Amino acid sequence: MLADRAQAALESRVDVVVRATVASVEDGAVLARRLSEAEVDAVLVLQTLAVMPAYALAALRPLPALPTVVWTVHRERRVEADFDHAQITREGATVGTPMLTNVLVREGRPFELVVGLVDDPATLDAVAEALRFGAVASRLRRSRIGRVGPVFQGYDCVDADDGRLRSATGIEAVRVEAS
Repeated sequence: MLADRAQAALESRVDVVVRATVASVEDGAVLARRLSEAEVDAVLVLQTLAVMPAYALAALRPLPALPTVVWTVHRERRVEADFDHAQITREGATVGTPMLTNVLVREGRPFELVVGLVDDPATLDAVAEALRFGAVASRLRRSRIGRVGPVFQGYDCVDADDGRLRSATGIEAVRVEAS
């Protein structure tokens, strides 16, 4: 199975917390709950032609702030002459990925796209880096900043509105008395 190969190839680069095959909208909803409960920092989606994009979207939509990486993953560099419909269904990431990503784009959902072979070190590095960047964004979004004392009079240039900071980044400002 392609997902097995992808996970094995990535295991030394990232921590896999939750893994699922999503074969229905209901599976997607279950996965969304699992991802939320596990407090994952980012999600990697392997989308093929065999899986309707609505299934993955059922997992992603309830978690709009979760950084998403979509990997158009391939097993082989070239297809054989006898490549048939069954194989494109299993191996059809170049069909499945646009089916999913066009909806993500239309919905304004940011994602990182990586295209490449399942065993290519450069591709694996790109997938791992995109997931790490997503994890950093998630951790920052859940962070807090301590603001000690008031802003010195006249130094408006170093002040930030707590509400705007929270709304733009998710970072919570905690006011601490100077004493």
